[in-house]
Amino acid sequence: MCNNPQELCAVKTVLTDILGLTLEPLAEKEVQIAPEIQKLIDDRAQARLDKNWALADQIRDQLAVLGVEVQDKKLK
Repeated sequence: MCNNPQELCAVKTVLTDILGLTLEPLAEKEVQIAPEIQKLIDDRAQARLDKNWALADQIRDQLAVLGVEVQDKKLK
């Protein structure tokens, strides 16, 4: 990693002035979830908490058909 301020300034100049890139973070996109899909997501989360894996898998498959991909995290 470069710690030289002159080099960092040169890199910033290349990124902003030459390549036209900004160093500002991108705004987060707000996603609207249909109530029906949110209910399925909530039901699946409850099924996982209840360790009802068959139901959780079934709901995951229903969501997949609707074009919703679910990524699981470890249960607490």
